[in-house]
Amino acid sequence: TYTDQKEKLREAKTGQIFIEIKTVLEEDGQGGDIRPLKSIKETEWELPLSWALSGLALLLLTCLVIAIIVYRQRRKQYLEQRLSSEDLAQRELAHLETTGLLEEQRYREYVFGLSLIFRRYLERKFQLPAAEQTTEDILVSLRQHALLDLPLKEMARDFLEETDPIKYRGIAPEREETENWRNQMLSFIKKATYAASEIEKEVA
Repeated sequence: TYTDQKEKLREAKTGQIFIEIKTVLEEDGQGGDIRPLKSIKETEWELPLSWALSGLALLLLTCLVIAIIVYRQRRKQYLEQRLSSEDLAQRELAHLETTGLLEEQRYREYVFGLSLIFRRYLERKFQLPAAEQTTEDILVSLRQHALLDLPLKEMARDFLEETDPIKYRGIAPEREETENWRNQMLSFIKKATYAASEIEKEVA
């Protein structure tokens, strides 16, 4: 059937056509030109020895670094437990002196370090969260502390109030001022340690 130019369906008739289908299989049912599928081969992949050794070395190195970090942290904690608050403050001050801030005339950073050492000493010695508190909060806590007499409380107040503008307002101090605050801090630590030991003896 087909459609002519006038879009009418037409039918064309032809003679009968015969189609013969021949098989390619032989009489026994086996195809002579059809090859059987090959069996699947399993490929074996071996890890190169150099890769294995490199991975092992990297693993050992990682374990060693972790062990060193853990050891140093535990050693630091052990030393802090063995050392007194005064010893730790002296140790931190000695480290601050080795930074070369005074020689480079970076006095503001040096005063910032002094303030941090002072606050940490208060925190360890008198169980105050001084490193996280504001100066006002520290002074309130010190007023209520029995181990500090009035002169020591005034020394602590003077040190904090004099160094705060250097830290927070960006005021550049002179070298003489930084040395004066350093001496104030050491004097406070010495007097506070002595006062606390005397009170502890009386209580004992």
